[in-house]
Amino acid sequence: MQFLSMDETLIKINKLKNIDSIDLKFIKNKIPFLIVFYDNGKYLSLASDDNYFKEFIRRVKYVYLKEKSEGRDITIDNDTADILENGNLDNINDIYSYYSNKCLYDESLLFESDKVKSLMEIVKYHLRELFSKTNINVCFDGCINGYRTFYTINGKVNGYNSIIKLSYREVGINNYEFIISGIIPGLNEILMNITFDKESIKVYTNIPSYEITSKYEYFASNQGVKCNKRIFKDNTLLYINDKELEETNKPSYSLIDFDSTGNLKWFKLPWGAYYATDIKYSSLGTNNEIGADLKRSHEEELRSVRTMYVDCNDDYFVKKDIYSKIYVVYVNGEVNSQKVTLDKMSKNLLCLRISDNSDAYVIETEFTDLKGFDGYYDEHLEGNYYYHLVSAPSIIDIQSEDIKPIDKDSVLYKSDLLDKKIVLKVGEK
Repeated sequence: MQFLSMDETLIKINKLKNIDSIDLKFIKNKIPFLIVFYDNGKYLSLASDDNYFKEFIRRVKYVYLKEKSEGRDITIDNDTADILENGNLDNINDIYSYYSNKCLYDESLLFESDKVKSLMEIVKYHLRELFSKTNINVCFDGCINGYRTFYTINGKVNGYNSIIKLSYREVGINNYEFIISGIIPGLNEILMNITFDKESIKVYTNIPSYEITSKYEYFASNQGVKCNKRIFKDNTLLYINDKELEETNKPSYSLIDFDSTGNLKWFKLPWGAYYATDIKYSSLGTNNEIGADLKRSHEEELRSVRTMYVDCNDDYFVKKDIYSKIYVVYVNGEVNSQKVTLDKMSKNLLCLRISDNSDAYVIETEFTDLKGFDGYYDEHLEGNYYYHLVSAPSIIDIQSEDIKPIDKDSVLYKSDLLDKKIVLKVGEK
């Protein structure tokens, strides 16, 4: 039997302790380069284009904050200390305290079709957008049907009834892929990828047989949300449209704030969903330099980013809440390609009606992609699911005070979600 050992650099990173000094410099005035002396004379240094740089800086941050709180004397300049210490952890602390006494599950109790249904408005809008630039007219009728990875939806193509087929898979954290057929005659498939990232929503649609690609991107900044639309044919740009979305009022869904609050700016997306932002940029000034090229200027910036995607209809409410802290370097006014995410957390909430014409709802909260936060919350939240139950005439009528958690003394099974009586009985415990 062959045993595969961990990379030697990664072993050193994970064993790092007893820090004596930390210094962040720049190679050729643009590449971040971190040097740490520790454990009475040992040292480790990595640049941002080295393997494991992100793991290195997160480990340094964790050990530095821990040992500093224990009274260890660590030599560090003010700028580097700002990078490691800055950032508001109140949100993650509040979230953890809210869920710490709740019953956790290590896998989802919901069905694959529940996620698919919550994404369909995005899919339908971007298909209509793409084909509006062609001689094919597409519209959709009724609800999606199917299970697991295969679905159908009734529609019309150029006025004729059509059954549009979709296959689905989740290819990463908040990254979804659809393969769609039944719109273009023959065996022509349409590929669509939807990604919710810390500062953007991206929807890429591709028709390989026609070499047509559309790229719709919704970027969040401290100024607002910008929508960039691009359509290409044979890699030649056919269509371009850039637009700043107008700020709007916060939607009146109590589920937005039921487990955490925040002061966000709200923007309405073209398919009826909302995108909210709370982004703060903190300038850290100029850092030390390595190299002779002193004509090039660089600035360091720390971004505290929270973005939230919200969509709601009669059958579901979906919220994707992403927190992150990002260290960015600008060289001559342009963003360096090597950004470093110091902290990150994705919290996905999905509220569903138990069955047709039911007034019982289940709320699932999923935590993924936790990085940083001193390493403490990763273990307690990463990959776990929490459930709440509520009875209301409709989703928009749900009130926070009526939501009942599944606590540690209750047990909820996947099959229970098919029976309103069982769900409400569990919620009464």
